[in-house]
Amino acid sequence: MAKTNNKANVSVGKPKAGGAVFVAPAGTELPTDAKTALPDDFKCLGCISEDGVVQSQEIDSEDIPDWEGNIVDSPQTSFAETYQMTYIEHMNADVLGFVYGADNVVIPAEGDAAIKVMHSGDDRDEVVMVVDTVLKGKKLDRLVIPRAKCGEIGDVPRKRNELIAYEATVKALSDDAGKTTYEYIEAVA
Repeated sequence: MAKTNNKANVSVGKPKAGGAVFVAPAGTELPTDAKTALPDDFKCLGCISEDGVVQSQEIDSEDIPDWEGNIVDSPQTSFAETYQMTYIEHMNADVLGFVYGADNVVIPAEGDAAIKVMHSGDDRDEVVMVVDTVLKGKKLDRLVIPRAKCGEIGDVPRKRNELIAYEATVKALSDDAGKTTYEYIEAVA
């Protein structure tokens, strides 16, 4: 491990050109690195707003005091991880299917431009989600969320001077190994 600061390890996260957020049906084989191309099962959720993707982790614990009132332990009681992003491709059937549930979106036939979306309180589909980010120094960062589910949707604006967009909070659920996300960082040739 390094014993000094290294500015080469500092980076911003830019989206991978051509698409950075992808979903595939639950049970799809998970990527195990940052640079292998995703299989055709993964669908791009299109343009994301300039706010990018915000990852949040919440750890709750319970303080345990001894008889004198001193905290002697603080075991973790829960862990939750979420990703917040705003989808701005309102007419993207894959986005609508993720936000409203695939069974609530009728995708047009070849050459037909009509999309039918049924709004309901139905439980949303669980999917595999991948977020690809480009770091400085020609490195890629790939987040693989084996069990992702659209949780909350913010207000959807319908105004003359504002994009119709879906601000979504994606819940990362634990897989069989108890992991919510796998992250891979590697250099590109």
